[in-house]
Amino acid sequence: MNLQPRISVGPVEGQQLNGLGMMMLQYLEQNLAEFDYKNQQGLGLCCRVSVEMEKEIGITIDFQGARILMENGVAGRPDLYLKSSYITLSRVLSGRASPLWELLRRRIRLGAWPKRPIQSWKVLRFLKVPSELLL
Repeated sequence: MNLQPRISVGPVEGQQLNGLGMMMLQYLEQNLAEFDYKNQQGLGLCCRVSVEMEKEIGITIDFQGARILMENGVAGRPDLYLKSSYITLSRVLSGRASPLWELLRRRIRLGAWPKRPIQSWKVLRFLKVPSELLL
């Protein structure tokens, strides 16, 4: 029996998420429901991440341990602010590209240097597609 608390994921109260937000919401809900180790990884995260893509479409994901809140755009003061194309973001999340390598190749740009680099790296690891799905 699993006594570990489950992480809840959802939009900030009263907000309807944009398309990127809905995709990320479904992605996170599915991974947390299917992979216990993802739930365990997520419980240790305390970081605010903003991702901005083409046409200034963005989402901010606030990792608060047992809760993940999402809101449209670059909201508040993110600890990690990434700018990327949709293609590059999907390659990183699918495990086909390394976030560090894509940063070095300038396919992912930082909006600012990460305020919490270790937590930021843990978030990127958490967001990566589980290796079980890549087989």
